[in-house]
Amino acid sequence: MSNDFANDYSIALKSINNELAEKRAQVKLVKQFSTTYEEIQSGSKKLTEKDYHKLCETTLRKTDMLGTAISFMIEDLEYLSKSSNCFNYKLGNYKLSIPSYSELGVDLYIDDIDDNLTYTDFIRYKFKRQIDSYNHAIDYREMYLAMNGFFKKASFYCRRSPKFMRPVLYVIKDIEHRFKDGKSIDVIMKEQLDESILNKNNLMQNIRHKYVAFHENQANISKYLDKYLPILFEWTDTVRIRKNDCIVRTYTKGN
Repeated sequence: MSNDFANDYSIALKSINNELAEKRAQVKLVKQFSTTYEEIQSGSKKLTEKDYHKLCETTLRKTDMLGTAISFMIEDLEYLSKSSNCFNYKLGNYKLSIPSYSELGVDLYIDDIDDNLTYTDFIRYKFKRQIDSYNHAIDYREMYLAMNGFFKKASFYCRRSPKFMRPVLYVIKDIEHRFKDGKSIDVIMKEQLDESILNKNNLMQNIRHKYVAFHENQANISKYLDKYLPILFEWTDTVRIRKNDCIVRTYTKGN
């Protein structure tokens, strides 16, 4: 056998032996997990994050047994279900998932988490469209009210104007006749203006209440994190906060 063939043979044999060693280690770990599951359930034995991910390299990643085992490792963690890439839990008021692939850490889903928004920012981000709609309606009606005197004067002068000015009178009359109940245009515009202002005031009052509730909720989230981050760090070194499935914050143990 030539030296080249001998070298290739040695490399192939070494690779197979390494794979066999990994499989033997997996077999040993699965047997240990099977025999110590009751101890894990009782809390007398721990399943580390490292060993958990080694078990995820086997078909156990598709079982409720492995997902349930993690719920015994973390206080207040309630097992919900398994997905293709993670196990899903409830921790307090929020959903938590633990990847069943190679990524370390856990993911907390807090969709209502935000930085401390000012009142102006709160309106801009959450109610801008409604505020703009009311402002537009108010500006539009105020413009008509301001022009009401012009309409009356234009109607008076158009009656005494040359024939080529008569179309302007028809337009003005058409605007006035579009309103029902026999009310004059200025009365109707004033009523609509008052309604828009009232609606806007009600909306702003509602926004103020929601702003207070928003900051109370952010304070509750801070208390939640103060309570559960230390508990999670007993099992993992990384906690990712997700909002609408996007990572908005990452906490690491010791930082």
